Amino acid sequence: MYFSFVVFLLLLSGSQLVYRIWMTIRKGSYLSYSDPRFVVSLILSYYVIGDFIAAINHQWIDGLDHWPYVGSSLVVLLVFYNTICLGYRSAFKRINQIESNIRAASLPPLGIPNNLPSLTNLSLFLSLLGIGFFLLGSGGNLIEYFAIVRFEDQFSAVNSDSGFDGALQNYLTYSFDLAAFGSVLLSVLLGRLKNPLKPFRSSSIFIFNRRSFSLGLLGLAISMSYFFIATTLGFRFRIAVLAIALFLSSVLANRRLPSKIFVTLSLTFLLLYASLVGIGRQYGSGLQADRLFEADRSNIFFGIFQESRVFHISGAAIAASDELNYRVGLAPVIGAITRPIPSQWLAGKLNYTYFYDLYYSIYKSESYMKTVASLVYAEMYIMFGFLSVIVLSFSLGVILARLRLWLLRNINDIGVIVIYSLLQGWLYILLTRTIPQSFQFLIFFVFLPYCAWRLAVPRRQNSNA
Repeated sequence: MYFSFVVFLLLLSGSQLVYRIWMTIRKGSYLSYSDPRFVVSLILSYYVIGDFIAAINHQWIDGLDHWPYVGSSLVVLLVFYNTICLGYRSAFKRINQIESNIRAASLPPLGIPNNLPSLTNLSLFLSLLGIGFFLLGSGGNLIEYFAIVRFEDQFSAVNSDSGFDGALQNYLTYSFDLAAFGSVLLSVLLGRLKNPLKPFRSSSIFIFNRRSFSLGLLGLAISMSYFFIATTLGFRFRIAVLAIALFLSSVLANRRLPSKIFVTLSLTFLLLYASLVGIGRQYGSGLQADRLFEADRSNIFFGIFQESRVFHISGAAIAASDELNYRVGLAPVIGAITRPIPSQWLAGKLNYTYFYDLYYSIYKSESYMKTVASLVYAEMYIMFGFLSVIVLSFSLGVILARLRLWLLRNINDIGVIVIYSLLQGWLYILLTRTIPQSFQFLIFFVFLPYCAWRLAVPRRQNSNA
């Protein structure tokens, strides 16, 4: 009976997610890919598919049979996803109307913006500031991070004594994510310089010999630095955020979709990258060559879905919270609000340690209780049960609808396109990390770049010619 119930839930959730993805692709419009429901469906479908593959191969966390928990995870996922969609419909008519008007206008690709110098200098400033602060806080140097694959005798943490500690060191290292904004913005600007609609005549911009390839070299250097540092640290989610933002910003700026071959090859590379990093990573020390050489095709294939095992953990957390009557109330929300405040200023502030006791009751391991993760709907559930899942999911849907309205009303503004694309990439962090963690990354991925952009480029300036 339970088996049939889980299969039904798998089919129901899978069909809903796949339907949304299929409808987006079927429309064939570049605007459809900016629908946040598409991004949410794409991310959640990865975990549902990974759950199915892990279940049939009995690949559980720490050898614990998670099959009894799969049903719990699927039920809450369905409530979470459908409530987001319901909240999104609060602005559905206005979104459809504006989207129809944009399609009818048949807008050409964005040309060179009037404020190109301001945007370029902003992207370079935030990129260099982010990477510079990170290296200052970590105590490493950039060249060391480029050696992402290491042999056993070289396997030591890149980070050294930086002379900073506590909150200041955290702020410096998290500033690294400012470079994501710079990388995405530079890539969009480079695409504009190829556009022949308007000749390039700026003399005040920081471009060598006033040629577009110089901007391309700068963008490539920043993107590669971000990629190598993130890989050496072992955090794949940063590359996921960057990939989503680069794809969406390119689609919205060029007003067309890339070729299917390019998308297929890019997606294959990302999945292969995620698998190899999962197999060989040692946090803060790069990828261990011996592990990579020992991996066979089976390891690489199942490694693609390694991250999806948090779906099982989510089900275990949901079931255990009901069994133990474990509720944390507003702890995740309070933890998110107080996250940026140093512990020295706010003693005993809430963090995501509220998960520790629950995880320990499941895995009986202190190391596991501090390292395992769950999807955001499980965290919502342990607050007040289904009530908190419905309220927070509906609110999220409403916010996502308002953000898309903001994009569609400013579809010619490069800054809006880049900020919105990074927000869609940040959804991956929101869905797969704790609420306090996701809001911490929201500050550096989106909020601070948004503030800097508004200061550097006033609202009265039109960012596109």
